[in-house]
Amino acid sequence: MIAEVTRLCGPQEAQRYLRLREWLRDIFEAEFDLFMASNFDSPLDLVSTREARADLWKVIRLGGFGRLGRRIDSLIHDPRLRRIFTFQALYAGVPPNSALGVYGAIAHMDTTLGVYFPRGGMRTVALSMADALTAAGGELHLGRRVVSIDSAGRRTTAVQLDDGTTIDCDVLVLTPDISTVEQLVPTARRRIPARRSPSAVVLHGTVPASVTAGWPARRHHTIDFGEAWEQTFREITSRRRGSLMSDPSLLITRPAVSDPELHVGRESLSEPVSILAPCPNLDSAPLDWSALSDAYAAEILVTLEHRGYTGISSAFELGHMDTPQTWLAQGMAAGSPFADAHVFRQTGPFRRSNIIRQYDNVVLAGSSTVPGVGVPSVLLSGRLAAQRIISR
Repeated sequence: MIAEVTRLCGPQEAQRYLRLREWLRDIFEAEFDLFMASNFDSPLDLVSTREARADLWKVIRLGGFGRLGRRIDSLIHDPRLRRIFTFQALYAGVPPNSALGVYGAIAHMDTTLGVYFPRGGMRTVALSMADALTAAGGELHLGRRVVSIDSAGRRTTAVQLDDGTTIDCDVLVLTPDISTVEQLVPTARRRIPARRSPSAVVLHGTVPASVTAGWPARRHHTIDFGEAWEQTFREITSRRRGSLMSDPSLLITRPAVSDPELHVGRESLSEPVSILAPCPNLDSAPLDWSALSDAYAAEILVTLEHRGYTGISSAFELGHMDTPQTWLAQGMAAGSPFADAHVFRQTGPFRRSNIIRQYDNVVLAGSSTVPGVGVPSVLLSGRLAAQRIISR
């Protein structure tokens, strides 16, 4: 990384980058146990032990409760690098200039800890989890919908499925979007409506390998930034007047670069390609995606064609397209797959707790509860839920 920064941005900026990397590491180490790997019963948990108070003071001293964009700007000067280390704020559902400094931890994980890809594709993670469950004696039921929860006093006793089946339970772990949880447990509804993260349009398809061979970069992940950086964030994060990106920044994912066995076809190889375009959620911009989706997909492909992805506009074979409308149909509030935005009032001890106080044997996991959005956070939420079960 240091060699690449030196090559593109010069030795002085490389030295500034090293200072930035040190700050990102420090903020990650200070907050991980305090914010990401802990259950919260109250904001006072942040000062409940000597270790917690020490970590909290370190986060404050490092500027973790200041603005991420401002901190990054003070450490590095090259606008390209600033984008690389701040766009992750979108994962948390807020623009960099509004994101708290603690979200520098995401950039640290992205750029320093590295990214791992499971052979066989991301489905391998789900298959491995399913194998672990069944090996431990569990049963996995797919495509079956829970319509209600039975309870007796402070304990849930069973779930009712849409086909009339009753499944008894000792403990109930609820992992869907919080809007679905609130339908199943009406008393869990919040008094103050949550602010949802932006959404995304995702095109999943294939492109002939003969076409991708001529593209400018052969990488598993490529983020193609637009020029109108701040304007783009305003367009997709506005609370009530959101709009599609006028100068889109797009994520292109090519898993066969890491795992060639994912190529499809025999005589003429094609590779799977996914394109993600952030967009406003349905609260922000209630667009008619059934009428808009085809035209917007074509617009995205033409944009990439103009940026050097030669042949993509004509050769991309669309297999599936997700939009805010399809996310909504899957039970995700406001058509956002990224749950509640990580604004201050929805972060750390202020985020939705992973317990429902009405019941002694119900816990939550997933992106809607602590610690939050993203694969690492969701996996951590499972561990936190398990800790709740054991402790209760």
